Amino acid sequence: MLAPDAPHASSVLVGRKSGDANLHWMEALAELAEATGDADVQRSLREVVDSSTRHLFPADAARARRRAARPTGPRPRGSQRLAVRPQRRVRVAAAPRSSTTRSHGFDHRRGGLYRSDVVAPPADPTENVWWVQAEMLAALTAAVAGRKDPGDAVALAQLLRFVRRHQSDRTDGVWLHAVSAPGRRRNPRKSDVTKSGYHEIRALVKVVDTFS
Repeated sequence: MLAPDAPHASSVLVGRKSGDANLHWMEALAELAEATGDADVQRSLREVVDSSTRHLFPADAARARRRAARPTGPRPRGSQRLAVRPQRRVRVAAAPRSSTTRSHGFDHRRGGLYRSDVVAPPADPTENVWWVQAEMLAALTAAVAGRKDPGDAVALAQLLRFVRRHQSDRTDGVWLHAVSAPGRRRNPRKSDVTKSGYHEIRALVKVVDTFS
C-alpha cells in the first residue's frame, strides 16, 4: 500500500522516478541475474535496488511513495552502494511493509488483499483487484520460503483460497479484474487495455516452483 503523494496526471511523472516502473524493472533484472550471472545485469540490479530503497520504499512503510523526485545530490560511492547484496536490501525494506500490509490491508476472515492507497487503517477502498492479489501472492510465497513469520503462511493459505473461490473464473481459471471484499464480482472483465496475464502467471509460477 502506498501513500498518495500526487495526482495521477501524466505531467507529474516527467523527471520523476516511478515506484511501479522500478519494481517491474527490479523483478526482471532479478530473474535475469539469477539465470545468467551476468555482471552488467547484476550491477543494474544493485542500482535499481539502491534507488528503490532510498527514494521509494524506505524501511518505514508509512513513507513509501508512488513517485519520487529525481535525486539531485551526489550519488553514493560504489563501495557504499554495493556493500550490501541487493537481495538483503530488498528483504530489509520488504519486511516492515509486508507486516503493515497484512495488518491494515488484508482480510483475515475471508482472505484477499484490499486495493488501498492508505497506510493507516482502515483500508479503503476494500475491493480486490487482480494484480494486487497476484503481487501479494508472490510476496507471501517468498516470505514463507524464508520461514521467518508463521503469520505469512496463514495469510498465504487464506489468499490462495480467496483467489480460487472468488478472484478466478471457475470455467477457465482466468482471474477477474476486481471483486468485492465478500467475493462478489465488481468488474468481471478478464482482459482489457490495462489487464495482462503477467501478474497472476508470475505469481502462480513462483508458487509452483516453491512448493512443488
